[in-house]
This record gives sequence, structure tokens and C-alpha cells, in this order.
Amino acid sequence: MTTSFPIIDMSKAYTERKKLAKKVVLGLENEGFLFIDNVANLDYDKLLRACKWFFDKPIEFKRTVMRKLWNPENSNIYRGYFPVTEEEPCRKEGFKFARDIKDVDVTAAEYNRFYEKSPWPKEDGEFPFKEFLQETYEILHNTALEILKLVAIGLDIEENIFEDMFSDKPCST
Repeated sequence: MTTSFPIIDMSKAYTERKKLAKKVVLGLENEGFLFIDNVANLDYDKLLRACKWFFDKPIEFKRTVMRKLWNPENSNIYRGYFPVTEEEPCRKEGFKFARDIKDVDVTAAEYNRFYEKSPWPKEDGEFPFKEFLQETYEILHNTALEILKLVAIGLDIEENIFEDMFSDKPCST
């Protein structure tokens, strides 16, 4: 049995809006996954360079932004670097970050442990890691909001119905 994921061409989000919206909903209802293509301003080559810049660094470097679980000296619980561990079935290392927040909003933080500042590694001038990832986050966040609008249109409900859930204090990483 083979499954093919629906390809959602984001360059058609405004020119073929209703048709694309129906395709999004059908894909989510039937396959449960979508292949998102042609995201405006997303630089995949530069994203790969950012990944290499960070993940090729020694563990001592990554330890400075490691989550508290693996480095008790750090306060970040959810965001930051996490290593490959024997206990986890998923063999990946990663760096979770989100939109920069000036100060942690106590009202948001008290009921949401994911709402915290992102720790950023010290840069060496070789690559603008933080700046690029923050720009990429905004591109992907806005793309996600657009996909939610397409879902709403495809369901024949108000286009902006999901927006408030993700726009004020997003903690998606």
C-alpha cells in the first residue's frame, strides 16, 4: 500500500484560494498530512547552513543552551538544545526556539510551561544564527496561520476563526 500526501502549493494561496482550501481539508481528513511547497521567502539552503553551523559545534558549545533536563545550570525547560539519548525512541538532536519575547508574561507562563525565552548560543560572526532563525520562525508562523485560514475556508467557517489561538503569545517551536 502506498500513500501520497497532497501537495499544497502556497504560491496559489490567493489565486486559487477556495480550490486550495478544499485540497487542504481533504488531505487532512484522508491522509492526515500535507506536503507544503513554495513557501515564500523560505531559504532552504540558508536553513541548512544554520543547522550545520550549530550542530557541527562541539557538545561544550551546545551545552550552554541545553535544556535544564540535561544541564541543571540552565533555566530553560522546553526551549534550547536537546541531545540524542538512549532513553528516547526518536534518535534526533534538536534546537527548539520560538519568537523572541522581551519578558516572560507571568499570566501566560503560569498556565503554560512552554512559554519561556529562547536561549541563544554565542555567535562567532561566521553565521547570523539568531537573526536568521527568528526571520525563518516568522515566515513559518505566518505560513501556519495561512494554512489555518485555508482550513477554515475549506470547512466553510469564518476565515480568521483560528487566528487568536496562535497570534498573541505563540509558543510553537
